[in-house]
Amino acid sequence: MIYRKIIFLLIIMLINISVQSQFYNTGQERASTKWLQINTPNFRLVFPDFAQEKAINFAQKLEWAAK
Repeated sequence: MIYRKIIFLLIIMLINISVQSQFYNTGQERASTKWLQINTPNFRLVFPDFAQEKAINFAQKLEWAAK
């Protein structure tokens, strides 16, 4: 019984699991990325300039949900 647990743990440790996240290449945004900010009565959103329309929509939804 204990041998099964040890073998299982060894197999898990030897498996190379590749995990990708949002920033899988360099881990950060490019230095040329311009950041904008939206301040609402309840929230502050910081976002890249290319996502301004989505950020405005998201800010409106956050304020609606906060009511």
